[in-house]
Amino acid sequence: EIYLLGVDMTNIIHTYDEENKVSDGGHFYEKDGKLSKFYEEKFKLRNNEEMLKLYGRTFQTFRLTNEYCLRENIKIVNLTPEGALDIFPIDNYEKIVKK
Repeated sequence: EIYLLGVDMTNIIHTYDEENKVSDGGHFYEKDGKLSKFYEEKFKLRNNEEMLKLYGRTFQTFRLTNEYCLRENIKIVNLTPEGALDIFPIDNYEKIVKK
């Protein structure tokens, strides 16, 4: 079994804040000024159409991965409680950790 945690696929929603400033959408690690500058420059080059195409390809990759795993009897479960990733079954993190 493979468990996903923190794979909510909602970054596209959080890319721009209220002041239209670029954000990385949040990560589990702290970012420094150099990383912030990197994201700012990177997102300036992308428009919404390009970002949505990339997200579409990412969702396609998840779907194809799931199809492969189902054929090979490999179970992938998403333990992220909320999000946009609807390809894998969702289960409760606390329940799984207690096993």
